[in-house]
Amino acid sequence: MKRKLTLLIGVAAPLAIALIAAGCGGGASKHYDASVVRGCLVARNLSLTPADLPGDVAPDGTEGDLAVHVGDNEVELAFGKDASEAKSNAREEKAAARIALGASPDDYVRTKGNVAYWVRDANTSAFDPVEDCLT
Repeated sequence: MKRKLTLLIGVAAPLAIALIAAGCGGGASKHYDASVVRGCLVARNLSLTPADLPGDVAPDGTEGDLAVHVGDNEVELAFGKDASEAKSNAREEKAAARIALGASPDDYVRTKGNVAYWVRDANTSAFDPVEDCLT
């Protein structure tokens, strides 16, 4: 009996640790598809335009870009292949935002999974309807 209990603990303990780690952020970050997010934004009656127009100097995502008009503001999204690309795009945009806004860009540039996104002015309430589609 003692041998069975030792064997059970030896198998169950690593399994429990793996399950706990996966539930605490140990798993992969979510991958957002630009066409799915676009459909959600359209369903919310938000106006969209291509984000990669000539003269646009914002970082481009390898899986697409969207510009979402929220009132008088705009939220741009760059869909990367993974979270690493999103973080790289966010760093680029933060450098530009620091100069353009004259403030800390951490409030104006965000990432979620493989998406980097940012607002064009200091009103961050424009993030709300966009983030509703990044769930």
